Parts: sequence; C-alpha cells; structure tokens
Amino acid sequence: MAMTEYLVRFAQAHESFRLPELKAVAAIQGIEMEVVQYSEYTPFCIIRLPDASAPLNSTSTSPLSPSSHSQAAALISRSILSQSIHELLGTSTGPSYPSLHSSVRARNPDLLPLYATAPFRFTFDSFRYSRPVASQRSIIEDFSWLDLQGPVLMKGSDVEVFTLFEEWSHSPSPTPASSNETIEVQNPGRTKKDDESLPSTSSSKAEPELKRVYLGRFVATSGRAAINTYSLKKRNYLSTTSMDAELALITANLTHAREGTMFYDPFVGTGSLTIACAHFGTYVWGSDIDGRMLRGKDGVNLRGGYGQYRLEGRDLGGLVVDLVNGGWRGWAGPKGEGGASDGRRGEWLDGIVCDPPYGVREGLRTLGGKEGDSGEVRYLADGTASHLSPSYIPPKKPYSFIAILEDLLSFAAATLVPNGRLSFWMPSANDENETLAIPMHPRLEVMSVCIQPFNKWSRRLLTYRKRSSEEGGTDVSHSGEEREVERRLNGLKVEDRDAFSGGVGKNADDLNSFRKRYFQGFKTKEEIEAQQREERQKFEGIFNNPGGTKRRERNQAINKKADEI
Repeated sequence: MAMTEYLVRFAQAHESFRLPELKAVAAIQGIEMEVVQYSEYTPFCIIRLPDASAPLNSTSTSPLSPSSHSQAAALISRSILSQSIHELLGTSTGPSYPSLHSSVRARNPDLLPLYATAPFRFTFDSFRYSRPVASQRSIIEDFSWLDLQGPVLMKGSDVEVFTLFEEWSHSPSPTPASSNETIEVQNPGRTKKDDESLPSTSSSKAEPELKRVYLGRFVATSGRAAINTYSLKKRNYLSTTSMDAELALITANLTHAREGTMFYDPFVGTGSLTIACAHFGTYVWGSDIDGRMLRGKDGVNLRGGYGQYRLEGRDLGGLVVDLVNGGWRGWAGPKGEGGASDGRRGEWLDGIVCDPPYGVREGLRTLGGKEGDSGEVRYLADGTASHLSPSYIPPKKPYSFIAILEDLLSFAAATLVPNGRLSFWMPSANDENETLAIPMHPRLEVMSVCIQPFNKWSRRLLTYRKRSSEEGGTDVSHSGEEREVERRLNGLKVEDRDAFSGGVGKNADDLNSFRKRYFQGFKTKEEIEAQQREERQKFEGIFNNPGGTKRRERNQAINKKADEI
C-alpha cells in the first residue's frame, strides 16, 4: 500500500510521553502508522500513513479535499502532546535550502499545480532560533518558482498554509536582539504555553547553526485545546493531589479510553483521571478508601465534577472501599486464589487507570485491624454494633507501597478483558541504584514507560496490556508459591516486601522505602553517614564544653534524686 509522509509538530512538553501517546492514538483509531524519524530532542516527527488518495470515508482523491487526509486528521484530533500535522512536501539534506527546493520538486511533480489558484500563506516554525524578518521574507520569495497565483490571506479556513520548519543546533547563546521581530507563525494548535517552553530569544553574540529544514502543508490541528477545558484552575472540585489535566488526558489516551468501554479507578479521589477518560467517551466509575473524597463538602463533590463538564451520563458511580477488600468478581484478593475458577467470568473491565498514593505525607493504609486486634464486634452504649453507626470509621492498618503495586497487577490480570489496559503512576528516586524495578506479571505486557522528572526524584507512568488467550493469558489461578516467584522476578525492593510480609505494626518508613528516601532528601548512604558523623561530633562538642559539663552534672543529680524518691 502506498504511504504518504506527514510531519507531526509536537509540543515541547513531556518528551518521553509523546511517541507512546501518538502510537496509542493510532491504535485506538485503527490507523496503520509507520514512524520514519523521531527524537525526544526535537519537536518534529516524520510518520507515514496510508496514501492520501485512499481516504477512510471518501472516494475523493484531491489533496485539496479534507477527506483525502482523513486518517491524518483523525490521528491528530485526540493527540494531547501534538500541536498539528502537516503533509510533508520536502525535506533538506542538511542545512541547505537548495536541497529543500530539489526535494520539493522531486516529491511533488503532480501535486503542486493543484494549489496554484488556492489562497495561501507561508509561515515559519523554528526550533531553538528565530530568523530576522528580512531573512524570512527572502527565503519565502525564493519559493516563487512554485508559481502560486492565488491571493495571500493571513486568515481563513480555506487558506493553504505552507510552513517552513527549521531545526537549529542547540546553542547556549540565544538569538540576536535584531531578530526578535518575526513574521507571525500562526501555527494552528500552538499555544502560549508551548512558545514559553522554548529557549529565550534575547540578545546574544553568536547565532546557532541550522541543522535541517522541512516544508509542510497544514492538514489539521490536535486535541490539545482540551487541556484548557479541563484545567485545574477552572475545576470546581479538586484537592492538593488532583492530577494535572494534561497528564490525565495523556493517561486516558495511553489506556485506550474510547466509546463503548468501561474504566475503573481504585484510587479515584477527585476524579481527574476518570473525567479525562469520560472526555473520550468511556463509562467510568471509581472507589476510594476515604469516603470524604466521594461525598465532598457543601454540595461540591465527585458527581458534581462530572456535571461541570456535562459528563454525568458517563459516570457509573463510586464506592467507599479499598482495592484489597472490595469483594470483586473474578478476584479473591492477594491472599486468595487470584481469580475465578470459570476463567473469563472475571474479565469485565476494559481499562484501569489510577494514581496510587505514594505514602509521603502520611503512611499508606488498608482496611483491617492492627496487630493484636481480635476482630470481635464492638458495641455502643445503647447495644448497637459500632460498625452499624452512621459515624463509624473502619479501622485501618499499615500498607506497603510495593504491596499496592502487586495487588494492582494481580487485580488487573484477573479482571481486565483480553487486550484491556492498565495505566498507573509510581514514584522513583533518580539514583539508578535505588530505582524501583518495573513491576511485572506473566499475564500483562508492558506497553510503555513514560517518565516525568523532578529534582531528585521522578514518577513513571506504566501502561500494560492484558495478554489474550492465544498468548497464554487465560489462566487466572494464582497460588501463593507462584506469587512469590513473581515477586522475585519483579526485582521489587526486598525491604519493602519483607516489611509487608510481617503484616502489621510496622512504621511508615519501614513499609515504604521511597517515603524514607524522600524525607532523607534522596541522599546516598555515604552522604547520610557523613551527616550523622557531623551531627554526632557537633553534639559531643556541645556536651563536652564547660557549659555542657554543668548541665550534665545537674541532670545526673536530678536523676539520682528521682531514683531515691
């Protein structure tokens, strides 16, 4: 099948997420996509799609017909990390405009005459540099051989937009002050936030070097406008841990949120992830161990969060329960057999999305009594069982973060339909010696690992696909011995696993090595030991000085008197 090349203009944000999201969108749309050229260090990506002369829903073969590029438009329409897609008319071999002219002539002998009388305009989209106005005009005039006879219009939906994409080498010195004034780019899909993410174009002494140039014809803009629609700044119901709208929408794409599917969030909170999935037509529901998150306050709650965007019809409700004690169909929990005996009876979810609690601000908890709790029913003064009281708060016990991940994968393996997807976020220290291994499960295939870096730590968005029966993914029985083998294969941190296996009564740091490292400032073992030595020496210095000796003698006298009494 003949293929047409397109240039995808990515946003300068979340570089490790961009290509996985684009591939996920192509899979959702059923589009055969081939990636020709991509790098996280440039926003220009070259892909191939089925020939424009064979559109999805039209018999028209004219490049001027919107339907002739329907696959390209469908692909980019729900992409969050793209700005726009352009039909690639030519590409240079190095930093040479003459080679770009030769490429345009060779690639489009029959195509360019079709634009001869159409309204048009030329624009520039430069990465890491912006040319002076005079230089831009000179380059545009060199394309006079195209013999475009149509009127030049700066606005209008029927205007053919030809964009020159310039990629410059990185330079610590930004653009000369004289080049701050530029011709308006007018790139559909480009936002102020994207422009601000580019290097500053203030005064400098030296210009960077041109690496490559592309000529593209605008086809369609992306779905990036949804970021503004669901911005947390406009959200009526949110908390300090609500997921950013951009990342929530990306998570929904990677999990294949779409019409006719049902997604579940076991840590739903204020519903940022489920709202993003509902935006793409998915039916959603969630649960949370904290009922206050679902009920809200003063009439502002999770249900109203969907109502703000008219998505109530996509909301299936919520449960106050934790993942381990939900009594789910097809999954007997971490201590059970791990699945239903009749196989596919337990496969009922199309997708699972969540951002599990990291246990930093407070230790992780799951429902259950602490060590020594007999589990007997307690009664109130009037003889009513305490758990039947409207104000009853169920007891909770410490929960390991590693146990959360193990239970989440086990639950997904049992309840997802074949090819269903699981996406969740997990934190990690940037020290490669302390990084948590990616959790694995024999019935789940890792599709992508996307990283959002911070200062000394980062968090990863992991996406899995449930293997089908042909791939050996139907057996959902899961013995304790098999679970232990998986734990070893996973490479999960021993101290976390062992702390949890002891059950209850452990402190938050013992159950969560990431939390411990977080409050230690992610220092290495050597740095922590050096700090402890320094504090010990400082303490000894204070204790051994004359003032410290007097305080010591006084304390000893007080202790002696107390012993006598």
